[in-house]
Amino acid sequence: MTSKNNRYKNLSTALRTNLAKRKTQQRGRAVLESEQPNMSLEKTKMSALEYLILLEKDARDFGFQWPNYDMIFEQIIGECEEVKEDLKAQASPSKLQEEIGDVIHAALGLCIFAGFDVEETLAKTGEKFSKRMMALKEKAKEKGFVTLHGKTMEEMLLLWEEIKKK
Repeated sequence: MTSKNNRYKNLSTALRTNLAKRKTQQRGRAVLESEQPNMSLEKTKMSALEYLILLEKDARDFGFQWPNYDMIFEQIIGECEEVKEDLKAQASPSKLQEEIGDVIHAALGLCIFAGFDVEETLAKTGEKFSKRMMALKEKAKEKGFVTLHGKTMEEMLLLWEEIKKK
């Protein structure tokens, strides 16, 4: 286990306690002692993201973890390939949703493995996307576009690349 990952050792119990306290404060209800990661999401009263983070960290505490980045990248690529195959095969919406969930889970695992807080990382990503979208709308307005509906993908990507350079 790398030093970055040592901070997650024995975190599962503390995480459960902190999440339970936060949920108690948010919902003003008593949290049952039985709220454990092996329970269904509905019974935990957590968000799906909190629940998945809890399960991922619990798995790591149990010793079920990736040994290195390369294996995580292989997992992410493999899950993306499964989504691509399901799209080509016109798989059922539930099968496709399951596979997309696996991609998200694998990316979440990479975030945790790298030693980052998942919610903080998502917040930063949301903020970055928000700023870029505001800039994109402004750039489109400068070019006389009310929206990008009807624009080619090439036109949209050129605008997006301009924005990313700033």
